[in-house]
Amino acid sequence: MSYRQGKSITPTQHTRRLSTGQRQLLGEMHARPSTADPLRARSSSCGCGGPARSTALRSAASALASGEAFGGGGAAAAAAASAAAASASAALALAPNGGGGGARRDDGVVFADSQHAPGVPVVYRTATEKLSNPERLNLDRRGLKACPVLEGEERLRLLNYQNNAISFVANLHNLPNLIFLDLYSNQIRQISGLEAVPTLRVLMLGKNLIAKIERLDALSKLDVLDLHCNHVKRIEGLSRLYELRVLNLAGNQIEVVDGAVRALPQPCHPPPPCRGRV
Repeated sequence: MSYRQGKSITPTQHTRRLSTGQRQLLGEMHARPSTADPLRARSSSCGCGGPARSTALRSAASALASGEAFGGGGAAAAAAASAAAASASAALALAPNGGGGGARRDDGVVFADSQHAPGVPVVYRTATEKLSNPERLNLDRRGLKACPVLEGEERLRLLNYQNNAISFVANLHNLPNLIFLDLYSNQIRQISGLEAVPTLRVLMLGKNLIAKIERLDALSKLDVLDLHCNHVKRIEGLSRLYELRVLNLAGNQIEVVDGAVRALPQPCHPPPPCRGRV
């Protein structure tokens, strides 16, 4: 696991041990001009600064969604996971059903009122939209106050709820293949509702109101956890995250490191001793 508080890894670092497909993916995602990358603009507006919301942290999911696993372990694997977490959200933000802010869009996404839960919207997609993006759904900047019920989205793997007003996580029970969930810049105060998605590999909860790391035990496959710009004071609740390789806690008020962090699984092969001058 790579624990970072404030320092980001650029997508070009530690890529020698990546597969050809992974290098190709990262090259394609980061070849876009910076002016076309909404994540770069967002990072500068975060109260904890650009590095905390670096594009580099937001990417492993695209590689995961394309079926490529991270190999090697150690720094290269952590860098691969970190480098992959950024491009995925960039891809989602630039997808056909993204962008805008609350106005009706001709993007194949339809909102309806739930008959069983007042105030909770139901989201449908047209057959054409679902066929063109069967595994990705971008609901960025939709003015959502609650996680909607997603109808007929069993194939969904990447889900983006950035820049809404969601106060708690819910309605994930019908997403058996979800591996990437982005809830950046919402109003979430407590981590909850994630036991419904044990398949999750990347969880982005940056820029919320979370004070405690908790209720993550069901996410045994989680690779990347982003909690930057929250109100966390204690590093805890990570002992069951056996696959965790990237943890971002920049912009918090860390005072205590729980013993569970020190008990996290260590790499099979210890790093070589330092050969510098004593």
